[in-house]
Amino acid sequence: MKPGDPVILAEGKFKLEIIRTLNEFEVECKVIRGGLLKKRGINLPLTDLNVPALSDEDRKFLSLLLAGDEGCVDTIALSFVRNK
Repeated sequence: MKPGDPVILAEGKFKLEIIRTLNEFEVECKVIRGGLLKKRGINLPLTDLNVPALSDEDRKFLSLLLAGDEGCVDTIALSFVRNK
């Protein structure tokens, strides 16, 4: 993340802008549109995050679904797909 990059919270309700990177895990932000934060969702639209699309827990649940009776799963979807 770099200065000027947006940080979106609570499904777009709040918007911050990165002022500076303090270290690998912390940034300082300016609040552009704020309020009382209740939801925990975060979106870093210009940041390339090095995290897997599916967690180990996701993979476990997916394998359980797929191991069930044929035809029990119609669709499997992934939100916020970053690349193919």
